Amino acid sequence: MKNITHVEGSVDPVRDIEIIQTELILADIEQLNKKIEKAHKRSKKQMQKAQKRRFEIASTFSSPK
Repeated sequence: MKNITHVEGSVDPVRDIEIIQTELILADIEQLNKKIEKAHKRSKKQMQKAQKRRFEIASTFSSPK
């Protein structure tokens, strides 16, 4: 059997579960930040499309005939 060294040097179940929970929370936060960034980019594109469409509509009414 191999002797495996614990990352923290000793086994402490309470500390170890706290570390795991913290790492999971940080991973969740990272995923949320990515989703927020994607949503922001998507909404920005939609706003640009809407502004372009409003400009096109306004141009049809204001262009000389």
